[in-house]
Amino acid sequence: MHPFPQGDAFPPEVVRVADEHDLGQVRTVHRAVNRVDDPLNPDPPERSTPWALVSGIGLGACVVLPIVLGFVFWSSTGDPFTGLAIGVPIMFVGFLVHTLVEKRTGRLRPHHRVYQCDEGFVLPARRGKPARAFRWGDFTAVHREGVETYYAGRYVGSRQSYRLVRGDGVEAVFDGADAHDARQPTDVAEFGAEAEHAVARHALPEAARTVERGRTVRFGRLAVAATGITVGGGDYLWSEIRELAVSNGSLTLWPVRGRRVKVEVADVPNFRVFLALVEHLRGTR
Repeated sequence: MHPFPQGDAFPPEVVRVADEHDLGQVRTVHRAVNRVDDPLNPDPPERSTPWALVSGIGLGACVVLPIVLGFVFWSSTGDPFTGLAIGVPIMFVGFLVHTLVEKRTGRLRPHHRVYQCDEGFVLPARRGKPARAFRWGDFTAVHREGVETYYAGRYVGSRQSYRLVRGDGVEAVFDGADAHDARQPTDVAEFGAEAEHAVARHALPEAARTVERGRTVRFGRLAVAATGITVGGGDYLWSEIRELAVSNGSLTLWPVRGRRVKVEVADVPNFRVFLALVEHLRGTR
């Protein structure tokens, strides 16, 4: 983990809120676009601006105006080079406006940060909302989605999304791109991994106790019991499973007999809890 920005002290309001909610010490800050989905107290929408319209006009000017002006001056003077002499500078200005606007709209905003603490995290204040504290132990599920991008066979980056669901239905959502050449790279993958680990630390003991009591623990389409696992609509005893593997965002089960079964990791809430529980049960059977 690393502080960001380097050398900057954490905002006093964030430290105060963390202390008031017994979250322990503020350890680091991550860059991540975030929002809180709370039906009773929703976040204010991101402020809409005319920048997208300005960008579209600039891009349109790049293409349309040089053609129109070139045709007009060619028709009136008979010299196509006069139209080009006027159209090309307009094309350049249009591209410049479009580029500057795209950089502005792509910036991370001040509240697009999450301050990680020992026992949770704090989201900074935003319009109409004070800084808010969240405890790891209050979350019942973590949903992870990711898309990796390749160009000419070379990995160039990924886009990650983590959705943390609290017991009362409130959701904290974090998005971002992780790429060295991105305009605004984020630390969402790093924070997401920390969040998964922290939530699993609280949820795994209860899941293990549930199984020990002879009950089933559900993870979306999957279900885990002391005797085996339900996946893809089929029930498998632990002795009937030859191998379980995770690769390229998918969980694959190879039974001793029959076809393999594949499930997307994004469809399995609390995947870390699921994996740790399965490894424990397979190891004791």
